[in-house]
Amino acid sequence: MTTMRKNKRLDIAVIGGGAAGVFGAVACAESAEVPVTIRLFEAGGACLRKARIAGGGRCNLTHHCQSVNDFCQNYPRGARELLGPMRAFGPAETVTWFETRGVPLKTERDGRVFPASDTAAEIVNCLLAEADKAGVRIDTAVEVTELRPSPDGGFDVRTGTARAWRFDKVLLALGGGAPKAYALVRRLDHTVTLPAPALFGLKTEDGAFHHLAGLAVPDCDLSLPDLKVSSRGPMLFTQWGITGPAALKLSSLAAKTLQARGYKTPLRINYCPALKSTEVDQFLQRTSQTKGAGKVRNSPLFNLPSRLWKGLAARAGIHPDLPWSRLSGGQRQALVAVLTACPSSIQGKAPSREEMVTAGGVTLSEVNFKTMESKIHPGLHIAGELLDIDGLTGGFNLQAAWTTGYLAGVAMGLAPFHLKE
Repeated sequence: MTTMRKNKRLDIAVIGGGAAGVFGAVACAESAEVPVTIRLFEAGGACLRKARIAGGGRCNLTHHCQSVNDFCQNYPRGARELLGPMRAFGPAETVTWFETRGVPLKTERDGRVFPASDTAAEIVNCLLAEADKAGVRIDTAVEVTELRPSPDGGFDVRTGTARAWRFDKVLLALGGGAPKAYALVRRLDHTVTLPAPALFGLKTEDGAFHHLAGLAVPDCDLSLPDLKVSSRGPMLFTQWGITGPAALKLSSLAAKTLQARGYKTPLRINYCPALKSTEVDQFLQRTSQTKGAGKVRNSPLFNLPSRLWKGLAARAGIHPDLPWSRLSGGQRQALVAVLTACPSSIQGKAPSREEMVTAGGVTLSEVNFKTMESKIHPGLHIAGELLDIDGLTGGFNLQAAWTTGYLAGVAMGLAPFHLKE
């Protein structure tokens, strides 16, 4: 049980200087019912590392969405648990929070929300300024090596410098994927599911797409038939395979099963996702009649880039000089097949290790999602990517950090009813 000294001051530790940790620290300081002293420990040299590079350095901090239910469908893991928290502090509250603190935001056509300045530094500077204003003490390059409940209440914290502290409450917001972070929570008797990278580009077979590197496809459907998973959206060819929203979403939806398979599984690409295969066939038949002597390979259709169209026609066995008027039924069907279910296979993750999100983490049933408090250790709160929550690309992961960090921070600042003078 948390105890309180005579001066009614709560000593609070925040372990982890990412989005959830910094936001939680500020929320605690601003909403606390009693005086609080907050100390934030960040093992790296600076806080908010991922926020600095999110959205290509522009910081895609959330996503516009009218319905909380719809918003939460963008979390392959954690959708149900986040419904209540998002209603308490969701994307609308996030936008208001930053704009009332002097950061103008803009919503792009695809729903992603960015600072109007298109620079992540504005978000980072705002958060750090608010933390400083609230009196949050930030210690960078300080790693917490031990965290354990104290027999007489509160928590004992020890860092790599061998220094020890006693805190009344603790927020764990260490991010995901780090073995040391998971070891810390396992020692507190929490269950951690196997971490798996998410939101990464896909390496494809035998260099089939290498000659297409740099080409973008505005709309396609990617599917993993053996895993019964698919995603639709824009795609970008790279020298090692594919990336872009459709590929990143696919990697997130199948993060754990892809890891279990060693990132090897068949892939199918539908370049005409808005049409049935019969409709594609009918369109090709009409084109054969209207284009006549025009060469098939030189007549890209379905808004596909010319280089991609020529590559697909070649895979369908279409001779470079074949005119539309001589396209046989068998050749047409072969072209329909590569347009609607082009076969390939995934052979690994992108070699650039561009993933920024981890699937896996603390088992969600062990956390109270009204307060983000551990059900095992009262006074211990867990937020951000350390939880087994991850979202699709588009601002959803940062929103989960703001939401869980905020709820944890507010809850930590509440004075327990049993505290005495």
